[in-house]
Amino acid sequence: MRLVLFLLLFPCIIFSQTNLSKGYPTFHNGDLNDSPPNKMEFIRFQTQDFIGKQIDAEFIKNHFRINDSIEFDLSYVINLKGEVNEKDIKVNTQFELFNLKIKSALKKLPLFTPAIAIYNNKGYDFKVEFRPEFRVDSSYQFIPVYRKLIEYEAHYPIKPKNKEFLKAVEAAGDEYKELIIVFLYFSTNENMDCFNIRAYAENDLFSEKAIEEFRQGNLLFREGSVKLEKNTNYQLEVNIYPFRDNKYYKRFLEKRFLTQKATLERF
Repeated sequence: MRLVLFLLLFPCIIFSQTNLSKGYPTFHNGDLNDSPPNKMEFIRFQTQDFIGKQIDAEFIKNHFRINDSIEFDLSYVINLKGEVNEKDIKVNTQFELFNLKIKSALKKLPLFTPAIAIYNNKGYDFKVEFRPEFRVDSSYQFIPVYRKLIEYEAHYPIKPKNKEFLKAVEAAGDEYKELIIVFLYFSTNENMDCFNIRAYAENDLFSEKAIEEFRQGNLLFREGSVKLEKNTNYQLEVNIYPFRDNKYYKRFLEKRFLTQKATLERF
């Protein structure tokens, strides 16, 4: 199996003006009153289903192999009328033909119920950004790989004595001096073991650090808990804090955190 990874943009999560349900758009035939996280999950999963049905087997056969795994970054805007215009669809891979094929599919998305701003009760443009995943089956179809977002961010402080890591942070640029965001992917099997762990960040060292601390169960959470399910794919945002001063490092640790084990419960 090949992993065909189209990775040109940093993975993104979804943002909205409001935490209330009507501040989020609703996919065709979706529940208008569902919670914001459920609404966004439904949009992501339905978008993947839609792409899978729109891309023809001949195109897939000409460009991919059976059992290929495919990931890429995309975004689109649901306007105040609930429409998705082609000019607002972004598919960022190095293969323009693939980009055009996905755009051609997404411009056919059904009409959404638009997001409604709380302060004036009017529709507004809402940007959806995520990384869809597919595998190619024996009939050359894109089969969606669904991934649940864990609602709580994980946190990990870097000790001031970790000079090698801090040096890499400085080399990466000023924007990483205070906070490094890593998106970590993992799956659970029938025995609730975590496997297929990988991470995405601007620097491989950041990704490797997030994976290492996740494997060792060292990540910290301010909120919890999440009951992990069997045979499920997950995405977790990991916030890494590079501390250069012991005083601030100790102050950080004084905050009340939940352990990774307590937050990511397995049952």
